[in-house]
Amino acid sequence: MKVSVETKSLLKALKTALILAKKSDFLALTNCQLFAENNFLYVSAAYCEDAECKNVVKCKTKLPCDVYEEGLILVNCDELYKFVMSQKKAKEITISTSDKKDVWNYADISAGTLKATLKQLDPGDYPELCCYVFDIHDNGVTVQADRFIKAITRVKGCLSKDYSRPEFCNYYIDVTDNDVCLFTTNGHALSVDRLPIIKYNSLIKFNKTEFGSIKYINIDPKTLDLVMQMFEDSDYLELYKKGECFFITDYISYVVVKFREEALSYKQFTDMNFGNYHKFSVVRDSLKQAVKNVSAGVSKINTIGLNFNSDNLKVFTKENFAKYELSDIAECNPENNFANTNIGVNYKYLLNAIDKMDDELYFYIEDRDSPMFIYNQNSSRCLQVVMPMELPV
Repeated sequence: MKVSVETKSLLKALKTALILAKKSDFLALTNCQLFAENNFLYVSAAYCEDAECKNVVKCKTKLPCDVYEEGLILVNCDELYKFVMSQKKAKEITISTSDKKDVWNYADISAGTLKATLKQLDPGDYPELCCYVFDIHDNGVTVQADRFIKAITRVKGCLSKDYSRPEFCNYYIDVTDNDVCLFTTNGHALSVDRLPIIKYNSLIKFNKTEFGSIKYINIDPKTLDLVMQMFEDSDYLELYKKGECFFITDYISYVVVKFREEALSYKQFTDMNFGNYHKFSVVRDSLKQAVKNVSAGVSKINTIGLNFNSDNLKVFTKENFAKYELSDIAECNPENNFANTNIGVNYKYLLNAIDKMDDELYFYIEDRDSPMFIYNQNSSRCLQVVMPMELPV
C-alpha cells in the first residue's frame, strides 16, 4: 500500500478515530485501520465494551487521496496521530508499507524528509476493525446535522448512570412517517426531541415484539457523543438501518453501530390528551434561579415542592420552609380556574428539563400524582416529562 493524503483531512479523520481508540480496553481496538482503494483512503476505528464485542461502535472517514498502490494496514492510532500532528504544517502525508526487510510488520509515515516507522498488526486477526464500504445512497432518511446534534444535547440529561439498569443508560431512536424522534429516560424523567425529516429515501422499518409493541433502536451513549464531534461541520445526515447495524453518515464520515432493540415506549406520554391538564406559562431563567435558590440546602433525596395556584407559582423546600414568589418575575397564568396544588419533584431532574428548553415554557399539570409535562412555547417537538415525588413536609 502507498498513498499520499492531505495532512489537514487526515488529521481530522485520525482525531475522530482516536475518540474510539482511546476508549477501548482491548489492545486490538487501540489501533486504526487504513484502507486504500479507488483514489480514496478509508480511516476506521472501533470500540466495544464487552469481550465478545456484541455492542460494537465503528467510525469510518472517506478521504480523497493519490493511491499509488492499493492495500490495507493496521497501526496504533495514537502513535499515528502524534506523528501527523507534529507535521500538521506539511501539505501532505505519505503512508506506505515499509521498505524494511520485514515489510509486512511495519508501515512508513512520512512528511517531506521526516519519517516515522510504525509496527503493523495483521488486519485479519481483528475482524472488528474491518472497513466495509457500504453503498447506502438513496436509503434511509435525511435530517439536518445541526438539528440532530441539538436533539442529542437536549435529551442527554435523562441518561441514567445506573449501569445495572442498561435500558435506562442508552439513547433511543424512532423513525416515523413524520419525523425522527430521539428520547432518553432514567425511569423518573423522560426527555423527547423530534426533528423533521428533510428527505425520505426509504423509511426505516422496525420490527415488532410478539406483544405488538414497537421496537426502537437502542444506542450506546458513546456513539452519539462521537456523532456530535464527527458531524459538527456537516449540513445533512442520513440515517440508515441495515440488518443489525445502524448508520449515521454525511457520505464522507460514517458511524456504524450494532444496536439492540427494546420495547421501551415514549408514546404513552406524547400521545396524551391534555384536556384535563392545566397550562402555565413560565420563563425558564426565572424558574431556574428560583429552584437553585431554594434547593441550596435540600436533603439527599433532592425533593422540592412546587405550589401551583390561580395567581402564581411558588417553589419551596422542607429545610428552611422558604417560599419563592415567582409571580413577580414570571407569568404563570392558568387558562382556566385551578385549585391550589402542591407537587413534589426531584429538583435536579427539573433543572435538567428546563435547562435544555427555550426561554419560554409551558407547564402542563393535572394533580400531585401525575407526571408534569414541559414544552417549548414555540414548538411541541421538544418534550420533558418529570415524574412526581413525595412532597417535602
